[in-house]
Amino acid sequence: ALARRFFGRLRMAFYSGAGMPVTTWNRLVAVCAKVRQEPLWLTTSWGSTETAPAAAFVNWHLEGPGVIGLPLPGVELKFVPVNGDSGSKLEIRVRGANVFPGYRHDPVATAAAFDDEGYYCIGDAGHLAMPYHYCWCDGTANATLFGLRERTARV
Repeated sequence: ALARRFFGRLRMAFYSGAGMPVTTWNRLVAVCAKVRQEPLWLTTSWGSTETAPAAAFVNWHLEGPGVIGLPLPGVELKFVPVNGDSGSKLEIRVRGANVFPGYRHDPVATAAAFDDEGYYCIGDAGHLAMPYHYCWCDGTANATLFGLRERTARV
């Protein structure tokens, strides 16, 4: 009864701040399938405090979690090999009017946060599987150091 009351008239659910685990996604889909005629639209965005707060947004129905979406208008994403590795793992960098100009009273940290083309080095990384498809790591371009899992996503 509670699930029907909660999910019955809900048209969309938005999550952000961290990737949704596959188990959570699958549970939401399963519960909604029992109490709704149509699937619940789950959507997300990607960014950080420094990107005020989003750089990409998903505006279509997803088949699973891990999607970061397409860049918002005026936002540019750049993909750079992690640690000069010629493999498929790429660091995501972001540039646009929504990106903060730097750390207050800290020119050293500001210089370290941006590359020579003015892209903010946000710290997320992954790989491009094919045009507009992208895998990402949880919050760091140095996944080996932190032992983080990679998640499949589409840009």
